[in-house]
Amino acid sequence: MGRGRVGPPMRIDPRARLDDPTPHFDVECTIAMLDLLLQIAESRQVVLFSQEAEVLDWAECHLGEPHHRLWRLPGRRTLG
Repeated sequence: MGRGRVGPPMRIDPRARLDDPTPHFDVECTIAMLDLLLQIAESRQVVLFSQEAEVLDWAECHLGEPHHRLWRLPGRRTLG
């Protein structure tokens, strides 16, 4: 029996946009997720929003120009 397709073909967006994906993770899982995202960022654009102190600490240690950029958005200054 042949397979039919219903609807338009699926288009996969190569960019990842994540809005605070780790608030319920423990520190080890947070670090593992960030390390994985860094690997993904080698071939795709990854945008991550977070208000967690652990994520900021990791980003300050692991992200560097010209390939990565850390942006601090205006707003509340308290983290954690």
